[in-house]
Amino acid sequence: LCEPMRESGPVPRGVNEVRWSPLSGCITLLGARLRAEALFSVLPKAGGDDQFWRHAGTSLLSAYLLAAAVSDQHIGVVVDWIDQDTDRSPVDVLNAVAATISDRFERDSLTATAGQLESAIGQDPRYKAGVTGQALQAIDPFRLPAVRRMCDVSIADSFNPDQFLQDNGTIWLLGSVSHQAQSAGVCTALTASIVEAARARALREPEGRLRLPLLLALDEAANVAPIPRLDQLLSTGGGSGIQTMVVVQSMAAARNVWGKEMGDALQDFNNVKVVLGGLADAQDLQDISTQLGMRDEMTTQTSQRAGGLLGISDYSHSWRQVPVMTPAEVRMVDSRTAREALVIARGSRGILVTQPRIFDRPEPATNKGDHQQ
Repeated sequence: LCEPMRESGPVPRGVNEVRWSPLSGCITLLGARLRAEALFSVLPKAGGDDQFWRHAGTSLLSAYLLAAAVSDQHIGVVVDWIDQDTDRSPVDVLNAVAATISDRFERDSLTATAGQLESAIGQDPRYKAGVTGQALQAIDPFRLPAVRRMCDVSIADSFNPDQFLQDNGTIWLLGSVSHQAQSAGVCTALTASIVEAARARALREPEGRLRLPLLLALDEAANVAPIPRLDQLLSTGGGSGIQTMVVVQSMAAARNVWGKEMGDALQDFNNVKVVLGGLADAQDLQDISTQLGMRDEMTTQTSQRAGGLLGISDYSHSWRQVPVMTPAEVRMVDSRTAREALVIARGSRGILVTQPRIFDRPEPATNKGDHQQ
């Protein structure tokens, strides 16, 4: 169970609480950059000049994460370093660790990162305020006591994504509506770390894919865990054995988080789309109607010859194409009372199905021989 905003209290029997260090997996520059990117992904999209500050802030945070990871620190140290943006100790840490590495490329990478961090610390205060301000936004969740309680753990004792995959485990990332925005950075970074571990594990397999597929059921994905590069995950993850199910309230919500291009691309990258009732956005309704395609409809025209009611009528038939479902008909899909859902699979016709809600299904039958829980 991973519920970053959860206060102290008992958890259900047999359920373990996740204690995860955001520094886990950051002992390389690439790992630190991926972690920084995940933490930044929940912030509002940067535009114009803000893109420069966002990129610089991501580089600064990745350097701090790297320095803390190679010195086996906790995430609280990263928060302190960024708050005290004149502290040179992370630079000293990187240089000291670099001096002990025999591999020239790894050593040069740490030395270069230390030089960049030292340059950032010594920058003009106005420039530094813009860059540091970006990093402060990304690490803001770690100031909350509940989040700090979950993440204030050493790397050695931290939740291990690779071991989690080895054990074929299940993890639930939860957050109430009022807390989703506060904990989204943590949930996103943890989800991204599991994805990266799954990709690395798949590459070690003979066929290049996980032996047992990994299911990412991203309910309320735009609010709880808007993981970065979701388009790449959807388009290539299946080949690695990573099956991704994305649930959003509307495509407008997805566009607001990932941007218009990415939001539109989500419809292309998903092989199967399930549309429930309640959609109201005109563009979304039109897009779904277009995806369903057209059907032939026969029309009949009647013409009356002379002779009044007893005269001879001529009938002519013609065909025309009309939408399989108009936007208005898509809007009227009733998931609440009629339990309807519209299923659109790639290469197949759309299907209007009736499905019972999970809480309306009868409880599964139990056998006397079942294990006691």
